[in-house]
Amino acid sequence: MIHQIVVNQHEWHIFLNRNAMHCRSSEYWKSIEAQLTSAQVPYCCHYAQSQKEDAEVILNCCKNGVRHFVVVGGDGSLNFFIDNVVKSGINISDIFVAVIPLGTGNDWARSHHYPTKPQEAVTLFLNGKFISHDVGKVVTKSAEGESIRHFINIAGFGFDAEVIQRTKVQGNKTSSSMYLLSLLKTLFNYKSKKVSVLIDGKLYDYELFTAAVGINQYNGNGMRQCPDAICNDGFFQTVIIRKVGILKVLRNVGRLFKGTHVKLLKEVESFQSQEVQFISTKNLLLGEVEGEMLSKGDYSVTLLPKRINLLTGIE
Repeated sequence: MIHQIVVNQHEWHIFLNRNAMHCRSSEYWKSIEAQLTSAQVPYCCHYAQSQKEDAEVILNCCKNGVRHFVVVGGDGSLNFFIDNVVKSGINISDIFVAVIPLGTGNDWARSHHYPTKPQEAVTLFLNGKFISHDVGKVVTKSAEGESIRHFINIAGFGFDAEVIQRTKVQGNKTSSSMYLLSLLKTLFNYKSKKVSVLIDGKLYDYELFTAAVGINQYNGNGMRQCPDAICNDGFFQTVIIRKVGILKVLRNVGRLFKGTHVKLLKEVESFQSQEVQFISTKNLLLGEVEGEMLSKGDYSVTLLPKRINLLTGIE
C-alpha cells in the first residue's frame, strides 16, 4: 500500500548519527537542513549520543505522540531506530519514517531505489511517497536467556554472520573493501554447521554454509543475496546455501552481487516463508541483523506484515 503525504504539514523528528560517513555527517547535515528550511518543513533534530540514551529518546517520542521521523545515517542507524520504535509498544502502522542514507553500504536504501546523493534523497523525501513495509522479528534463545530484535532488511546466519563479526573486530564494519577482506579470511577458516531449519512448519536438516532471511534484496555492501524479496508481500525470501567448497565460493562471489546464485548454484535453495527457525544440532549458529551481532543460539524469525510506513523510491 502506498501513502502519499504532504511533508510540510507534519513536524518531523530527525535522528542524526554524527558517526555516519566516517564522522562526516555533520557536513552533509548543513545542506540537508537548508533544503528542509527552504521547503518549510517543521522539524526537531536529535543528535545520537549512546545507544541507551538514544533508545530512551525514541521511546519518549513514541509515547508522546510523535509519528513522523527522519533517520539520517546508515543501515545500522535505521535498524536501531526501527527496533526501538517497535519495542515502544505503540501501533507502528501510524508511524512514517524517511531515510537520508549516509552509510557506505546503504543496502536497505538500494532496494528502495534511493538516489546516492543525500541532497537528492531529501528531494525524494519532499515528494512524500511512503510504502507499508513488512517488519521481521528475531527471537534468540541462548545461554544468556531470550532476546528480541526487529529488522526491515535481511537477517543473516552462519557464514554471513561470521564475516560480520570478523569485520567488526577489525574495526570498520562499513568499508566495502574491509568487508570483502573479512569474507576471504573467514572463508578459509569457516566450517559449515549442522542445523535443523523449520520453514513454515516443515523441517529440513542441513550442513549449513549460510542463510539469509530477507524482506529486501541487498546486504553486505551490495550483495543481492535475496533477489526475489519484496518488502510488502507478506513473505520472507529465505535463501539457504548448503555446504560448498572454497574454490566454488570464490568462483561465484560475482553471482551473489548479481543475485543469480539462487538459480544457478545447486547448493542453493530458496523459500517464500513467514516463519523460519534455526536449531543447532551440535555447534551453535551465529546470527546478525543489519550488521549487529546476535548471541549464539537458536533463532526464531517471524514476519509482521505491512506494519510500518517507510519512504520509498519504488515506482
